Amino acid sequence: MKRLFVCFAAACCAVCAAASSVPFPPLEPAFEISSASSKSLSPSELIRAALLFSGCTEDSAGFSESFSVYQKLEAAVSSSQFMSLDEEERAEAVLSLMYEQVLVRYRENASRMDEMLCSGIYNCVSSSVLYYALATAAGISVAAQRTPEHSFCTAVLSNGTRIDVETTNPMGFSPGKRRPVSSSSYYVVPKKKYSGRHEISGRQLAGLIARNRCSLAMTRNDYETAVPLAAVRMRFMEEDESKTADDSRADFFLVCSNYSAYLQGQSKFEDAVIWLEQAANRWNGHELLQKQYDGALFNAAAVKCNAGQYKEAAEFYEPRKDSVSLSAQKNIEAAIFMATVQGESRKMDDDSAISYLAEKLASMKSGTKDYRQVHSLLEVRWHSKITAAAQEFGWLEAAGLCKDAVQSLPSSSRLKTLHAQCLRNYDAQVHNEFAMLANSGRTEEARAVLEKGLSANPSSRILARDLQSLVQ
Repeated sequence: MKRLFVCFAAACCAVCAAASSVPFPPLEPAFEISSASSKSLSPSELIRAALLFSGCTEDSAGFSESFSVYQKLEAAVSSSQFMSLDEEERAEAVLSLMYEQVLVRYRENASRMDEMLCSGIYNCVSSSVLYYALATAAGISVAAQRTPEHSFCTAVLSNGTRIDVETTNPMGFSPGKRRPVSSSSYYVVPKKKYSGRHEISGRQLAGLIARNRCSLAMTRNDYETAVPLAAVRMRFMEEDESKTADDSRADFFLVCSNYSAYLQGQSKFEDAVIWLEQAANRWNGHELLQKQYDGALFNAAAVKCNAGQYKEAAEFYEPRKDSVSLSAQKNIEAAIFMATVQGESRKMDDDSAISYLAEKLASMKSGTKDYRQVHSLLEVRWHSKITAAAQEFGWLEAAGLCKDAVQSLPSSSRLKTLHAQCLRNYDAQVHNEFAMLANSGRTEEARAVLEKGLSANPSSRILARDLQSLVQ
């Protein structure tokens, strides 16, 4: 697959200029995220990036209000009073401060930082980003954690102690630890949501905001938002210094692939092909696009073939043939070949079509699907020619053509059956003529008719019986 996709990316340069019937979403990042400290983001720079990912522009009132709230929180956690606490106390105090000053209500899809900072509505991503930034500002080393459906943080103390922080819960410092809520009850944070966890960087954590917004946008088919936002996240992660695996590039191409599927759902197959080419050409391709590209190109060619536009299908496919997988190449070429054979033979008279189809068949491998289809087309044209001959010249002439046809297609049971039917019809024709003459007492003429018929069809049992009855 990888080898094929390298071909795809290279081939795009030659074909991506093709015109689309629809305006595509922008492939360029929606905005740039710059930082004074380049690859290593300060806590405030991380929040700034998170706000941009949330959809706030830096000159907007929402950005200013949200960032102002954060700055007050950062000032609090970096104050001398706060810093006088030991590490573990500080790490827990950061979570407490978040709930005292900002966090009000959990909502599953509330990933936006501006919504959290201004209204207190949060989820695991937005609250984890806030904790990561504030704890870092408070001098605590923090590792972001991600599971398939969740995110949280781990405070890493200078003595090596690692303490998980469930940021969606005010009692989430060291989940599972018993804490007295009253003299007779305790609150226990379950750990069942922590399976499949892996550590990610602060950049990756902030980027999850963009990822979640992309997912929501795609549920509305809003690819104008999803594609350039995914591109921003991908570009943002290029500066990541961490060694942890990053899925931003795969996610970007998944968004592009989903947009291709959306176009194909509207039967805009050529547009889907062109879109995938442009995406791969701009961002150096990805294996995620290959399956979509194979399907889109096949569908685009098939639609043209079904409309009788097999030449146009070939013209659309040829410059792209090295860009698809080998299996797709085989399927597309087979479809175009059959459409071409059917289309060209349909324009011809029976004799020309028989010659054309026989030539095609002779060059094909017996037993393949294409061979069987061409074989069937050739049978049909022989049948047409034989039927016409029967109407114009009679059943004996038709039977002679059947014999030629069977010699051409010796495996055709259809033509063998037709040959036998022509001979039976010829026998019936001779028999009827014989009976009419014999019944009127014209015996010799009747005999001559039978003898002529038997000379043409010596194996006829009907005519042989007729002649025997005439002798008796």
